[in-house]
Amino acid sequence: MQALIAAAFDIPETPDAIDEILERELGPKPKHPMSSFSIYRSSATKEIREEDPGILWKEAKNIADLRWKNLSMEDRQPFRDHYDALKKQYKIDKATYEAREMAFLSACHRSVPMERIVEPEHSALSASPRPSPQPTEQPGEVEGPAAADDVLERELGPKPKHPMSSFSIYLSSATKEIREEDPGILWNEAKNIADLRWKNLSKEDRQPFRDRYDALKKQYRIDKAEYDVRKEAFLSACHRSVSTVRLVEPEHSALSASPRPSPQPTEQLGEGEGPTAADDVLGRELGPKPKRPGGAHHLYRSSMIMEIRKENPGIRSKDVERISGIWWKNLSKEDRQPFKDRCDALNKQYRIDKAEYDARKKALERELCPKPKPPIPAYQLYRQSAIRGIREDSPGLHWQEAQRLADLRWKNLSEEERQPFKDRYRALSEQYIIDKAAYDSRKEA
Repeated sequence: MQALIAAAFDIPETPDAIDEILERELGPKPKHPMSSFSIYRSSATKEIREEDPGILWKEAKNIADLRWKNLSMEDRQPFRDHYDALKKQYKIDKATYEAREMAFLSACHRSVPMERIVEPEHSALSASPRPSPQPTEQPGEVEGPAAADDVLERELGPKPKHPMSSFSIYLSSATKEIREEDPGILWNEAKNIADLRWKNLSKEDRQPFRDRYDALKKQYRIDKAEYDVRKEAFLSACHRSVSTVRLVEPEHSALSASPRPSPQPTEQLGEGEGPTAADDVLGRELGPKPKRPGGAHHLYRSSMIMEIRKENPGIRSKDVERISGIWWKNLSKEDRQPFKDRCDALNKQYRIDKAEYDARKKALERELCPKPKPPIPAYQLYRQSAIRGIREDSPGLHWQEAQRLADLRWKNLSEEERQPFKDRYRALSEQYIIDKAAYDSRKEA
């Protein structure tokens, strides 16, 4: 269609140019009407913002959502009737538009020769057909994670999936019920209503979904344990039946086994070589930051690299990791214990070095006097304290719900109740100006 219109009007074959021609010749394309819930929310949000001009749009929308939830079926019926009328008119307009579009395309087709629609490089003058894509060699079962997953699924069956949370179980069922009650509602809107219903449920009403989740999670652990046992047995059988030499690619075999050049040591960027002078001072004064040691498997792999490379010259690092992983899985607990003990000792020393490094860094940062930060406004000061109090009163309440309650409380505060937070913000701002001036003078010096 795009090539036909572009040839008829002699314009570039781009989506913007085609859309401009269609809109000019046929008029705007009919849009699907909003659902009954969206129609109500649009009008209710406008009324709420007219009653309270200072309210945020998001808060007004949440209030409208709650009002819709509390409406009876009789009160919702006018909006559903309005939606049905709009949808009926939309179907008529869409059929009319499609008929005009077909007539327009037919007129374009009659006025344009077929040769102008064909791309230049495939016209009759150079009518050699495009070469068909040649089939590429597919990777074997041992090449790539996707192929390996296919083999595992074929031999062991599908991998058990973790069950949905209790909230997701409720959300799925509630969304279906809402869409059955109101077929015209969009899926996202139905999900938002289900979210609000879940937030208003008591602990007793939520308990059946939590029990369902616990049962599914218990069954998942059983299925996962059985799957892991079958997978380990399957991998061990593969290791016994396949020589490690088969994992080496031809270009790295003994016939062309010129060893890869070892990487040359490059200059590492120290802790003090960052973009700021403060980073330079930290690196120079504190030295390198302690690095977290690897796990027991990494220690085992490091010790086996030389042996694997000696048996298979030119082997890829990826294959070395694969072979060492298979060997590690076949080790007994007694053989793994020395590596675990070594890992525990390294982790213990790392925690000691990290604590000492953090203490020296904190003391040095206090000595250097870091750049002062601007204070948060009065509204944020109130919300921080309000959220902390709400979550102390209701420990199981989600953080976003506590934030929403704090926002509504701030909106309902009088000017006298907001004044202490404004005074606190003014005092912090004055102190920030003083600290910033002192910092700028030290920075210039």
